[in-house]
This record gives sequence, structure tokens and C-alpha cells, in this order.
Amino acid sequence: MATVITLAGESLIARKQAAGVPLQIDAFVLALVPGLDPDLPVDRSEGKPDAAQIVHTYQIPDEYRGYVNPNQVVYSMLLGSDLGNFSFNWLGLYSSADDVVVAISHLPEMAKWKTDTATNAAGNNLTRNMLLEFSGAQVATGITIQAATWQVDFTARMRGIDERERRSNRDIYGRACFFADAAKVVNNAGAFSLQAGTLYVEGVRAAFAAMPLEAGSLPKKVWLDVGLVQQGADMVADMAVNVLPPEQAAPDYADGVGNARYRVPLAEIAADGTVTDLRRTEGVVTDLVAYLLENGGAKEIKEHLESASPHGLPLAGGEPGQVLIKQEDGSIVWGNMSGVAVGDLCWSSTGKPSPGCVAANVKQKFVRGLYPQLVARVLADGGYLTDEAAWDAEAAAQEGSCGCYALTDTHIILPCYKHYFAAAQDGVAGKEVGDWAGDAIRNITGAVGGGGVEPIAPINAADVAQSGALTLEDPSEVGGGAPSGTGMNTIRFDASRVVPTADENRPKTVYLLPCIKVADVAVNAAQVDLLALAAQVAQINGDKVDRSEWVELVPDAVFKRPDGIIEQYGEVALPATTNVVVTLPVTFPNKIIDADFSFSTTSSIGLMGKTVSSITLRAGGAGTAYWRAIGR
Repeated sequence: MATVITLAGESLIARKQAAGVPLQIDAFVLALVPGLDPDLPVDRSEGKPDAAQIVHTYQIPDEYRGYVNPNQVVYSMLLGSDLGNFSFNWLGLYSSADDVVVAISHLPEMAKWKTDTATNAAGNNLTRNMLLEFSGAQVATGITIQAATWQVDFTARMRGIDERERRSNRDIYGRACFFADAAKVVNNAGAFSLQAGTLYVEGVRAAFAAMPLEAGSLPKKVWLDVGLVQQGADMVADMAVNVLPPEQAAPDYADGVGNARYRVPLAEIAADGTVTDLRRTEGVVTDLVAYLLENGGAKEIKEHLESASPHGLPLAGGEPGQVLIKQEDGSIVWGNMSGVAVGDLCWSSTGKPSPGCVAANVKQKFVRGLYPQLVARVLADGGYLTDEAAWDAEAAAQEGSCGCYALTDTHIILPCYKHYFAAAQDGVAGKEVGDWAGDAIRNITGAVGGGGVEPIAPINAADVAQSGALTLEDPSEVGGGAPSGTGMNTIRFDASRVVPTADENRPKTVYLLPCIKVADVAVNAAQVDLLALAAQVAQINGDKVDRSEWVELVPDAVFKRPDGIIEQYGEVALPATTNVVVTLPVTFPNKIIDADFSFSTTSSIGLMGKTVSSITLRAGGAGTAYWRAIGR
């Protein structure tokens, strides 16, 4: 075989070096030239063969161009079994940009066959390398990759594939996994044997055939020795059974040619022949996916949920409204919880809402999903407003108070009680629960004078200033006849001229904080751990809010729900009539959805603004605000 740099190639190299421009050799040209003798010297003036003689042009990948040293560069061509069919005896390195054949090799005629999938006729793979040597070759061609890094070593590549497959299996099946009875040691009337089946050890998959086991003198420990070994051109699983004394360790090791071997225990055989199975088994008999669906997925979950006592809780019993209560002996039974029902009004004597309650002396607006029990109660009872504007209008007309709930598509607004006293609703027409009445007293009236036609004073009523609850009347004003003299005849007192009056008195009373029960909250009493019980019930009751899967981003302050919603909580001291910007512990990545709050005093409080990183609050009086922000 003869190889030369052509005269055109030599000239091109010189021009490129003189101009400081890289020489781009980007293709191999393969041709079948009739009458070519590979033993004769190559004519350096030879150019590219006729187009009819060219059988293939191979574009050289960048990684198949490398330098051996500063004066030697090598180009490689890999023709896979998916290419063919053709023959060639002429090979040239070609610069497409300059249309120049830089170097030529004359070869014995070589055949390139493509694999025929229809007939299963195997194709062939061909690799050809061509080395150019001239002063400054590496710089002239701009090649920066060493030849040793791109030489294709198929042995290393195949071993790498085997190792990746083994590690992938290891990730799935762990150190060892035996399907059903694979490699199970059994004792049949003193004759020991191993059962057939499929197994994985350190990711090596093996199909184990049933075989007898010679245990010898007892006791013994049985180990399975597994590894991949060369068998012809392939790597296959190899297994051996080791029967060792119980105290003898059997670690992993490498065999004489460096192949890794993995050993796992199968069983211990006691002196009396009793076999203790040490395998980690799974009941797979068909395929893994079917097994997982049947045993680790839908079937198991369905049976669990349909059980009368999931988690050991007696869900089959109980009456509506009852809860599970842990007894002193540790048992769990159905029982009743005393206390205020969700949605009822209650009062706090400390100035702070009780657990499960919120203050109802300011406007309280919450996302509906926060208090599902309360929303369900309001929906069932009815009588609520359907938009926030109606609630605000009613509150504005009643000095900030509104006796109705409002349910929008997204929020619930609680009734607000301030400046007014509560009274029992007794079915009087026009007085519904939540209606309001202004302050009033029962009227007080009186008069001085007989009401006759004779005046009691010689002064006309129109000539005297009258104010407050007192009025003066002339005889004609009360239907009397013509007076015998000039003057007024009555002095009348009427409290309704000064204050509102009604058919009942509304006295002063003690001020307490009105609250509304919004959710059931577990309270520890005696030996009943209701906090722990509530957590258990929340896991199995879809009507409860389950926070077990929430991620705590900031301790006791910021939580991320499974649906991606982020909730943040905190408190801040507010001065009177001053905007206070509260910086959120965590900036919402996308947007803030809403903000809720309550206040420690009866003063009004409002949300003045909100951003992804802060909320702005303002209160009518000084106090502590308890806030919550929701966003994504």
C-alpha cells in the first residue's frame, strides 16, 4: 500500500502556512479505479478520480481528527455495518473548501457490506486511518485533539455499556432481589436443594436453575457468588454456590482476570437441618410492572381504604358529629366533643380569640379553602350575601358592622359586630338574624296644663323659644275652642324630640370580644391527646386539611403546599393610623394571590397594598396584627 501527499496538497499546505490560515481537510473520498496496482508508487500529480469511479464520500467528524505530535496529524474513518454495498481501492484526503486532494492511498480492493436485515446476512465494519507528516502540521491544520483520545476502543465501550446496565439494575433492585423462590434453599427429608427462578445480585441478572446442594456437616451458611465473565465475544452472568461455616465471612472480590464477583447469603442451615431463608424476595411471577400494580399500587391502596379499620382506627362505627377519642388505656373509640360548633358566635374575655376562632369585630376575609367546615355550614344554612360589595355597603350603613356572611367564588367574609348590642331574634316581622337596629329608648312623655281653651300663661306659644323635649301649645293647637284670653295653655315634654325611642330600652353592658368559630381545633384534655388524634384523622378523612405533605421553608412561618401554593404567616405591631410595610420572610417567585389578617383590638384594620415581597397594613388604633399571605 502506497500513501503520498500530492503536489497539489503540498502547494496548498505551503500557501495556507504562508497566509496563516488553517488547512481544512474534512472528507475521505473512496473510489474504485480500474487497473490500479497498490504496489506501484503513487503519482503525486494524481487528482480526484472521475465521478463515476467515486463510490462514497465520508465526512470526517471533528473528534476523528487528532495530532500525534506537532509535525504529525491523523485522520480516521469508521464505516459501520449500516453502510454499503460497494468496493474501493483508492482513498484520498480531501479539502472541500479548496477542492484539493491533499493525500492519496492506493489499496488492495476492499469490499464494504451492509447488514441485510431481511436475510440476516451480517455486514462488516471498516476503520481506516491516514497520517500526514510535515513541519508544523498541528498548527497548520488547527487540530487540538490528541489522537489517543478519539481512537475508538470497542472493548472498553462494550464494557462500559455492561457496567451502566448493571448499575441501572442495582438502582432498581438493590443489593440483591430474588423473584419468588429463586435460589431458595429447601430441606426435603434431609436432602437439600435450591429452587429455580430469576434473581438480581448487584445488578447482575441471572436465571437460576434448580440444583441439589451438598451441605456436608452442619451447621452451614449458603452463599451465592455472582459475576459477569467473558464467554466468546459476550459477557454473561456466572454463578456459583458456596457452602461455608456460619462464622466464615464471604466478602465481594475480583477473580483472576479482574472481573468483579458479588456474594450474598441465601440461607443458614442449623445443626438439626432447619433452614432459615436469608434472601430478600419479591413475589414477581410475570413482570415487574404487573407485580407492582397488583401488590404495591392500586390493589393495596384500594383494599386499605376500603378496610373497616385503616391505621387501626375503627372507622366503621360512630354517629354523625362524633370524633375518634383516645382513651386512658390507649384504645381509640368514637365519642362526642363538647364546645362551640363551627359557625357559632362566641365571646372572649381575654381580648384574644380562642383556638379555632377569629375576632369578629373587624372585617375578616379568608380564602374559602382555609376553613372548609365553616364554608360548608354557611352554605347549608343559607342567608349569606353573594358579593363583597354588598357586604361593604351594609357595613358602611351600620358604622362598620354587618351581621351577614358573604360568600364569593373565592373567599368568605365573616360577620362583623361592633358598636352594637346583641339581642335574641324572636321571629318579629322584619327582624331577621343579622339585621340591625339603631340605638333607642322607650318614649317618655308628659304635659303641664289641662288642655282646655283657657291659657295657663298670657303668652302665645309662638312668641317663646322652645327646645329639647319641651314644647308649648296654644289652645288651637290641641283642638280647643276660641280662648277667652290670649296665651298658651299647655307645657308638653316629649323625649323623642331629642333621642331615638322604641318599645324597649337598650342598656349599657360589658364589652367582650366577639369571635366566630371557624374550625375544630384539637385541645388536649386529661389523657386524650387530641392533637395527635387530629393528625391521624386528617390522614384518612378527605374533609380535613392534611398538612403532612407541606414543606416548611421557614420554621413556623413559611410553608409550601403540594399544589405549589406558598403560605406565609406572621404578626406585627401596628401604631394608630400609620401605614406599615411588612416584608415577607420569602419573596413569592411568581405572584401574591391574597392576604388575610386579624387584629388584637377592636380598632379597624385594612390591607393598603401587596407585592410579591411585602404587604402594607394600616390600623385605626394601635395593636398587633396577625397576617397570612398566599402566593405562588
